[in-house]
Amino acid sequence: MWLQSGAILEYVEGSPLLILGDISLYFDNGILVDFSNASLTVDSDYVIIDWTGGTPTGNYNTADFTVAGTDVAGDFRIENSQLIFNATAVPEPSIWFLLGAGLGALALTTRHRRS
Repeated sequence: MWLQSGAILEYVEGSPLLILGDISLYFDNGILVDFSNASLTVDSDYVIIDWTGGTPTGNYNTADFTVAGTDVAGDFRIENSQLIFNATAVPEPSIWFLLGAGLGALALTTRHRRS
């Protein structure tokens, strides 16, 4: 089985892609995991691909995978013959605005005191 660049894996909660039997499993760079139709819990692990039922050979690199979908962030890892995604919180745009405004005000205050 070859997951090529541009492949999209749509994540369905509780249903990882299962790899069974003796196969070769290879990942290409640029595979998207789409969480658009999933409701993920922050700081939770989600199994994306599970090849514990087989004996695959090939290349496995978490850098090959990226996230598609809104309001989803996190990290991929490979553990016990599984590709796992750990979901993290995505800050709301208003939080980024407040942080930027606060840093801007701090910069102006510091600049004003120096002059």
